[in-house]
Amino acid sequence: MLKELNKNSWKEFCSASHGDIFTELEFIQNIENASEVKIKYFGFYAANKLVAATCLPEKNNTIIHPIDFLYTPFVIDNSINPNVINESVQKGLEELKKRYSSILLKFSPKIIDIRAFNWAGFTSEVRYTYIQDLAAIHYHDSVNKKIDKALNNDITFSIGDNKEKSIVLNLKKLNEFGISANQVKYIDHLIHSLSEDVLQDYNAIFEDQIIASNLILKDVNNKMAYTILLASDKQFQKLGSDVALYDYFFKKLAEQGIQKVDLCGANMKSIAAFKSSFNPELKSYYIVRYDKPIRKLIKSIKGLIKP
Repeated sequence: MLKELNKNSWKEFCSASHGDIFTELEFIQNIENASEVKIKYFGFYAANKLVAATCLPEKNNTIIHPIDFLYTPFVIDNSINPNVINESVQKGLEELKKRYSSILLKFSPKIIDIRAFNWAGFTSEVRYTYIQDLAAIHYHDSVNKKIDKALNNDITFSIGDNKEKSIVLNLKKLNEFGISANQVKYIDHLIHSLSEDVLQDYNAIFEDQIIASNLILKDVNNKMAYTILLASDKQFQKLGSDVALYDYFFKKLAEQGIQKVDLCGANMKSIAAFKSSFNPELKSYYIVRYDKPIRKLIKSIKGLIKP
């Protein structure tokens, strides 16, 4: 059975089930304000017991994923038999399909069982990211050489004192990558709404100029961090600026009690090659979607019509 939840019920369930930062009400509210969506909270029930829950960004009769680097909150009660959870989720998804013409969800790597979505007629796609364990850092020799090169070229580093400059650099990089104007606008609004306890800027500096910058999302309660955005000046990459910056924020995050870092993506070959040099663990995650038949038809027709 599917039911809409109020915020208090959502908060209580997520707290009892050890939800991550993406389930926190303040963070969800920031997403709602930043991306022009209405957040809906849903619970999946078995015999009147709440066994799983999700919150979804609603817009124009669809469920969208407004900000690419975030994960869709999906929380389960691990004390319940997985078969019971899957049965309840499948039935609830059938109800969601009646309400929305399109549904798009991006799950974190900790969600490993998506069979209920497949059984409910959703399509799924496997994607990849890297997880860096800060207690087990062991770089390739080439990384250590680049770190030494950066330090020998008087590249220095800072944390938390160049947030606005970092945001400008990172948004500029998103535009250069061809990210949609709406996506960039939503990201801009979101990162400006986050406190310094949640969002930190890490910067590599050469001759008083920021040559590389990372914006990192911190989930202190779960001792997890996410490298949501990175911008760098290509002409300084040969000096090891990007590599040395990663080493810097790994060490600084560890000092703050963070245990693992999601490097947020390993799907583009060149980016995956760079991140793999730090010897992180490769993890898969799922993107699932549903489109009503008429919507699929419209998409197919649009795909055939070339401008």
